[in-house]
Amino acid sequence: MTAPAYEHNGARVTRERFYAIACDPRRSVAVEACAGAGKTWMLVSRILRALLEEGAEDARSNPRHNWCPNS
Repeated sequence: MTAPAYEHNGARVTRERFYAIACDPRRSVAVEACAGAGKTWMLVSRILRALLEEGAEDARSNPRHNWCPNS
């Protein structure tokens, strides 16, 4: 069995770097993988991160709705 191949723009990257890039909702990505590899997990992660970033921006701009502890 070979090690998983993680690539970004044709270059091999570590698993951690791959997921940091792929789960960043500010990027456009195409993910190609076999069944059970985690594509749905990655999509849900991107959606949650986008929602959390939007909520954090709202909290910074409107202190009355500050629900984000990191702002």
